[in-house]
Amino acid sequence: MSSPNITTIPLEILIHIASYLNAEEYGAVRLTCKHLEVSLFRTFALQYFSKIQFMRTEFSLQALIDISESRLSSFLKHVAIGTGIISNLGASDGISRVAPRYASINFVTHTDNNLEKQIKYNRFSQLAADQEVFIHTGLDQQMLIRAFRNLDLERVCVCGPCDNAWIGTSEEPFIVATTSYGTSQIFRETSVKLTSSIGRTTRATEMSLTSKCVQSLLYALGESGSKPKRFDIMTSSCSSSDQAFHFPTFMDKTIIPIISGLEAIHWDLDLHHNQYKRLISTPGRVICEIDTYYLRKFLSHAPQIKHLHLGSLYDHDGLFEWIGMPAPTEAYDGPSEFEPPISPMFSQLRELEIVSCSMHAQQLLKVIRKHSATLQKLYVDDTSFFDFDVDAATRFIKGLAQVGRHLKDVHLSFFAAGDHDSPITITGRYSRFGTFSYKGPNMKEELEALKVIGPSPNQYHDEDFDYTDEDEYYESDDYDQFNGFAEFGDYLQEQEHMLGFEDFFDDIEGGLILAASWTQGN
Repeated sequence: MSSPNITTIPLEILIHIASYLNAEEYGAVRLTCKHLEVSLFRTFALQYFSKIQFMRTEFSLQALIDISESRLSSFLKHVAIGTGIISNLGASDGISRVAPRYASINFVTHTDNNLEKQIKYNRFSQLAADQEVFIHTGLDQQMLIRAFRNLDLERVCVCGPCDNAWIGTSEEPFIVATTSYGTSQIFRETSVKLTSSIGRTTRATEMSLTSKCVQSLLYALGESGSKPKRFDIMTSSCSSSDQAFHFPTFMDKTIIPIISGLEAIHWDLDLHHNQYKRLISTPGRVICEIDTYYLRKFLSHAPQIKHLHLGSLYDHDGLFEWIGMPAPTEAYDGPSEFEPPISPMFSQLRELEIVSCSMHAQQLLKVIRKHSATLQKLYVDDTSFFDFDVDAATRFIKGLAQVGRHLKDVHLSFFAAGDHDSPITITGRYSRFGTFSYKGPNMKEELEALKVIGPSPNQYHDEDFDYTDEDEYYESDDYDQFNGFAEFGDYLQEQEHMLGFEDFFDDIEGGLILAASWTQGN
């Protein structure tokens, strides 16, 4: 009988020991002998190759292709594609122009009197230029198609620069890091450490990048024949527009089968006004303009949705009212140019999550009522309701108790929208810190027993402060200088596209950000 050694350790114990190793150590152990490599391969693949985020560069997507053509392909089920771009933003004075809201980049410039740094400066500039051509020529889409043909994907995600691709549900925490595959190569070649974002862009550029990424990803899925059941868009840290959901009719045969096969949607969108607004006919035959025409068209093609998460949406054009509309009883007979998207009936909807949105409470109640036959979980968190007070909150909860007859899991945390989002406190047996959370069979009774308390009338009012003398206030020590700079910077970003002086305002905003940082530090 041979003496005990590493090859005789039971597999479950070996896997437990390996769970303490990082990726580099894991690789070293697998190189020790063939027995360990074979024994640990599945665990290694599940841990490091089941969920990967890629960036839209040739070397990152080539890695995706290599994985798809290897024995690791069967393990890769979740793929995220980052919207970020490599931006050559080194300023001539040696100060990085990357805004503080994005990742800090210790950048080198051509003024550094150091040959190694100058070489890395050129390399970073080359990588940025290469990526621009790579995306503009559509090579990223071609590589995605090639990779997706070899993968049995369950979930795909478009991820913004500062968003985590793997925040799945209210019960699913951060799973993997936000960095994309390929960032380590950039660091090795340029000493630029890209952490949670890649470069700084204007809002118009952010919206364009997000739209192109969503469209390229979905088209690649359609062309490859891959049909994931879940589609995520995590772009709350950057700007998106309705254009991301626009697919011309000549692409319908490729895109609609992907949309119609989806069972889960998780969207956190910082959705801004659409450049291509549409006029539609309302049920009363009144022509109105909406910003979410293409998003509605997308949802109308997704009848099999079981899990719907909508986050960071400001409903200014009645999107939730439209989702809650009953199915039309008569066919539309008006001009085809004004035909509105048909409100979807998610006949299998089990879970509805509304996070950090703004809407009318009754609109949400209509959505819940429409899907009450199947809806079992409702998660409403950090959401602001218009025209909301204690009476309206009470009516909403009572209405929820009546229409949510199959609800088994409910979380409620909301505010009254206004100049200040005023917290509405919910008290009850399953309430804590003003938030109601209950999971169980007695939902109707627990909801009916809830009490609602509004904010104090003086919660946001200082009787000792004269609000009529704003000039004196802004000149006083009570005004936070840093917040002043930051708010004005946000204002500039809102106005820059309207005024048409983007480069000029970018320089002003950059100066304000530096000044704000200096003020805060002193």
